[in-house]
Amino acid sequence: MASNPDDVYVGTALLGATLRERRELAGLSRKKVAAMSGVGYDTLFSIETGRRLPNLGTLLRLAHALDTTPRDLLTNVFPWDDVPRPLD
Repeated sequence: MASNPDDVYVGTALLGATLRERRELAGLSRKKVAAMSGVGYDTLFSIETGRRLPNLGTLLRLAHALDTTPRDLLTNVFPWDDVPRPLD
């Protein structure tokens, strides 16, 4: 995963920016997404501003509220194009 603390900081900031962008494109307020996902407003604010990294459960709830997938939210954080995919 991340090789140093700077990588973690950059990844956290990128995830937050992606989440905020998706929310804004959907025309949703933080308050609305917090209510839809069950994630606290302050937690959502901290994630969007890069101050906090969500756990898997929180990421799943936020992705569902934004009608997307965790993978889509993480695309800018971790480039999935080079990861081998299992055969269908």
